[in-house]
Amino acid sequence: MTIRCRICTEKCDSTQLDTELIDTLVAISVVSKRLAEKLNTLSNQEKAREGGNPNGKGQRIITAYRRTEQMW
Repeated sequence: MTIRCRICTEKCDSTQLDTELIDTLVAISVVSKRLAEKLNTLSNQEKAREGGNPNGKGQRIITAYRRTEQMW
């Protein structure tokens, strides 16, 4: 079975179309990963400038306990 890849081009079989689609999706994935890494780096830099810790590390958790029974 042959179908046209694009208008005014020669016919391609489905394996060529699949290969082209796979290559395109891989390229999109690589670019998305790079953008995510850059956003993560920028976010960590902003938190460091504000004095915060990235990902909530180093935060102290203080809980107050309340007694339920009376002492007298």
